Amino acid sequence: MPSPLRRSDYLLLALYCFLIGAFALWFDRTLTSHETVGCINIREMRADGDWIIPHYGGRPWLERPPLPFWLTMPFIAMLGDSAPAYRMAPLFVAFPCVLLVAWMGSLWYGRAVGLMSGLILATIREFSHYATGPECDMFLCGIVTGAMALFVHLEYRERPAAPGTERFLGKRPFAVLAFFIVVGMANWVKGLFFGDLMILLPIAVYLLAGSDRWAMLRRYVWLPGWLAFLLVGSAWATAAYCRYPDIVELWTHDYAGRYNQGYMREPVWYYLVHLPWILFPWTILAGIGLATSWRAALCHGRTPERFLWCWALVPIAFFSIPQGKHHHYLLHAVAPWAVLSSLGMVRLWQWLPTQNWLRQPWPMLAGVGLPGLLALHLFGSPLGKLQPIVTLGWPVLVLAYWWILSREQLRIAAIALFVLLLPLHWFGHAFLTLIEDRFVGDRALVERVCATLPASAALYVHDDCGPLGSSWFLYYFEGRAKLLHNPSFLLREEVDGEVYVVTRRYSVPRYEPYARCELVLESSRTQDEGKQPLLRMGLYRLQLHPELPRHRGPVYISPMQATGRAPGPELVPTSPSLVRY
Repeated sequence: MPSPLRRSDYLLLALYCFLIGAFALWFDRTLTSHETVGCINIREMRADGDWIIPHYGGRPWLERPPLPFWLTMPFIAMLGDSAPAYRMAPLFVAFPCVLLVAWMGSLWYGRAVGLMSGLILATIREFSHYATGPECDMFLCGIVTGAMALFVHLEYRERPAAPGTERFLGKRPFAVLAFFIVVGMANWVKGLFFGDLMILLPIAVYLLAGSDRWAMLRRYVWLPGWLAFLLVGSAWATAAYCRYPDIVELWTHDYAGRYNQGYMREPVWYYLVHLPWILFPWTILAGIGLATSWRAALCHGRTPERFLWCWALVPIAFFSIPQGKHHHYLLHAVAPWAVLSSLGMVRLWQWLPTQNWLRQPWPMLAGVGLPGLLALHLFGSPLGKLQPIVTLGWPVLVLAYWWILSREQLRIAAIALFVLLLPLHWFGHAFLTLIEDRFVGDRALVERVCATLPASAALYVHDDCGPLGSSWFLYYFEGRAKLLHNPSFLLREEVDGEVYVVTRRYSVPRYEPYARCELVLESSRTQDEGKQPLLRMGLYRLQLHPELPRHRGPVYISPMQATGRAPGPELVPTSPSLVRY
């Protein structure tokens, strides 16, 4: 019987996970537009009191359900409307993910593998990044990991089932009902079906991969459980449909578009190419764990290795079929790779003591240190002022890794490795913040606008380069600016006289039918402009034409139009419309 984790082990894992994430809370990295749109949803939900329909600039924003926003609001109430408060909620979701993966690893392989599995998950690049990113991805990762942990509990702790408890309407362990409820909750985080597929596809393959399929499936062929799943899973979608029936168009566009209509189009091998970077710095160990567990996974029945293979590989295989792909879709399937990496580490340390070349540091300094120094000399200029520091630190880092690899006891090596990874993780976060902050010019523009304009000035934001772009400026203006859906909304009767708009340079001709435009301030560089300065954001003073007829009455913006999936609405003077937000 494998040795279980102790209470102190769980405390250690939670502390380590907090230390990994705490640096990001303290060392503020500029939020991206993907992150700020969720922050805007939360701000407007707190302001308008609509707890069911998220809004963005007053428009219905039905791309994401509201559960992540609900879980973030207590942190906003305690810490105020600040970036650390928005980051804190996903970090506290990452904690149970790490603990559950450690528990699963210890259940199968014992305390040492369980501890290493949790620590590895906390330091996987993709996981540690989204653990402090105010997006919905870590919340869905928590739902998926929780559902998988319930399934592992049922299959590895409550098998075989008690006689008479597997009838279609019969009794089941409470964990079965909890499993169906948690699977249904996946639809409250990142839209419909996506989370369900992440959970149910690997489980289905695992249950069906054997001769006793019906005996394995019978526990889950349970009417009350599936009714609970349907009730929980459809609750928000039903509420949203009752208020916005045209949400069906948004669902159809997103799901069909991802499959075969060129939406976020990526090649079939996309995930295989990105997987090594997703699993960094554990890619090699994950490969060793996968390679050394194939026999147990494929030939020895429903082993833990088979479950890990299903969880790790089935999502990659299935989600490679649609054209729409993104690397963060695999965040919800990195947990099994943490356990496989832990198995790879155990196997590696069974082999390393036999390698005589590791007894001296010179082979590693020559084979790794010198090529690294040469690469820093040739390609290190983007490091700027950090280049001398990195150059001096590189040989020290190589020596540290040599010392770790040369330890015969895995326990000592693992402790040293995870202690070393803490400052390396902090340095990596600081490096990306200081060197690769693409928002420096735009943040300076925001500060200059706030210092230049009086608080009474009418300030709007309009970024039609992408549906999320305006959220970045709305967030960093901290309530001083309003969203302008498109230039025709200058016809609204509440917009009058002189107004200011932060917009792209190429958008200025679209304002000329409504106002005389004058550039006041411009960003030194907008984060996504590349070599196209027409994409640069600037502050423009608009003097509305006094003879311009006004649009009176409310305006309805559909979910498709709000998310930029459909054009419009374009206002026409005095044209009536129906308000729905």
